[in-house]
Amino acid sequence: MLAPLIAAISVAPVMPMSIVSASMFKNGYAVIVREGTLPSGGSATIEEVPSAVLGTFWLTASSGVVVESATMTSQTTTEDAAAQTLDEILGANVGKRLALQLGDKTEIVGTLESAAGTILVVREDDGMRVLAKSAVAQVRSVGGELIWKVPRSSTKPVLDLRYKNGGGPGKFYMVSLERGLTWTPAYSIDITDPKKLKLISKATILDDTGDLKNIEVRLITGFPNVPFIRFWDPFTSHQNVDQFVGGMMQMGTPDQIRAGGGRGGMMNQAPAAPGSFDEAFPQSNLPGISAEDLFFYRLPGVSLKKGDRGYFVLFSSTSDYSHVYEWSIPDRIVNDRYNQNDEPADVWHSLSFKNNAGQPLTTGTATIFKGGEILGQDMLRYTTAGSDALVKMTKALDIHAEDAEEETGRTVVEQPIHGNYYDVVTLKGTLSIQNRKSEDVSLKITKELTGEMISADGGPKITTITKGLRAVNPRQSLEWKINLKPDERRILTYSYRVHIIR
Repeated sequence: MLAPLIAAISVAPVMPMSIVSASMFKNGYAVIVREGTLPSGGSATIEEVPSAVLGTFWLTASSGVVVESATMTSQTTTEDAAAQTLDEILGANVGKRLALQLGDKTEIVGTLESAAGTILVVREDDGMRVLAKSAVAQVRSVGGELIWKVPRSSTKPVLDLRYKNGGGPGKFYMVSLERGLTWTPAYSIDITDPKKLKLISKATILDDTGDLKNIEVRLITGFPNVPFIRFWDPFTSHQNVDQFVGGMMQMGTPDQIRAGGGRGGMMNQAPAAPGSFDEAFPQSNLPGISAEDLFFYRLPGVSLKKGDRGYFVLFSSTSDYSHVYEWSIPDRIVNDRYNQNDEPADVWHSLSFKNNAGQPLTTGTATIFKGGEILGQDMLRYTTAGSDALVKMTKALDIHAEDAEEETGRTVVEQPIHGNYYDVVTLKGTLSIQNRKSEDVSLKITKELTGEMISADGGPKITTITKGLRAVNPRQSLEWKINLKPDERRILTYSYRVHIIR
């Protein structure tokens, strides 16, 4: 029964498959739909089958088509290919009259009778000669063509289809989540206008999967639950039974798989960029699609060859913006021990604006321009439509800020807590800020603090941070918002009480 099956596979016509839809994530994976036209005769061979993520490879067909079997098998083909060794040349020309030049420049002319093993048997005019193959340096034909191609066999996996189609030509589809097609976002933020900024979103598509021919692609933002993304589907993986079962045995639970999967300064003298970055490129006029917790940007008419990289402008928007200066001061208490850090935290000059694009902004790099010059770059975090975004631009060197803490009291705790002995230490912190710019600035100061608050100047907003069940000290975040006039200096103090391990 095996021989008829092999014969049937070998004569089944090859059905080309083309990518007709692609929805790509930012992690290198994409949901891809391939389509092919079923030939008449009830059988077809698909030579290019993608490696799909476990459980994501699916087959279907148009109405009226009944698929009787779909089998991943192997197909052996033989074709003439250029010989790669002298031994192959000699073996292919047995029975032919040849001139063999030896290493010492002597030449033997005769009919090659045998090239088996390590010797040659040559019939010369005056008799038979035997010589080592290794003695031959050159070979040429005498009175005929030298055979320099040899049959070479190769085996490749193919998808063998058997089907019935009562309604004329039908369509066949493959759907899979596979690696090799992805996109990355980026934004330009132009603040040349002192009141309104212009935000332009672009996408770079990296195609290492296959040709895209004038299709709509969807660029996905969000975090889908695909815990088995590191495991291949057994139908397309070409793994043997032991390899597949071994992988499944080591998989663990979906929660364990999810847990293990994983998720500058100013540039001087940058060349000025003429015009706006969206003027020369058409923008997609297709509205985005929300599906549960994912959002799909849509790009029509995308054509890329395998290996290409595509540049696309998604949308642009304008928004009022404001300059915000931020000073974030880290917690000095780490694991109930005091961390003496004398390095001052940086004050950052940031931009605050509302997302007026009518669709979410996915996480991506944002480069800030003014008059064609690059001022800075930051990571723009995911921002829903209508929400506020904050992007760091440069370090604010003209805002001088210093923080210091000093101990003002200490009490020994006699009884251990969770096996450790503690002192209750009272600390006073001092924040010094001076505006050395020639204009007013608004400054937001945040301070992470472990311990019990006693007092704080300036009426900061205090937010309690959840602590662990075995944590000894409470945690909170302090936030001040102050305005400073040119050359104005402000001093803020706070005090707190904290348990510190002796």
